[in-house]
Amino acid sequence: MLPIRLIWSQIRNIHLHLIARMNYNPLSLLHLNARSINHNLTNLTDFLTTINHNFTIIGITKTWLYNRDQNSDYIIVSGYNFFHEPRDDRSGGGIGLLIKGDRVI
Repeated sequence: MLPIRLIWSQIRNIHLHLIARMNYNPLSLLHLNARSINHNLTNLTDFLTTINHNFTIIGITKTWLYNRDQNSDYIIVSGYNFFHEPRDDRSGGGIGLLIKGDRVI
């Protein structure tokens, strides 16, 4: 199995080649299973810094946030707006979206 970094490098090179040839700004998506965004926010920001790619939308499952009005104020990823929908009937679950700041919602 190839290391994630090598695979990502190959995907990114293909992506950049297509952008250069087609001259457009594509939609770029990433999905992550956070298993607690509170505990893994630093891992997420480190990952995004390492791969050096600005995704248009980052979908996050299992955010484990409990209340729509709490816990999300400090979910800050530079250049993104964060929206989430917690699981109200029990703990765990929940989904979130990080949407690039220059996108109209």
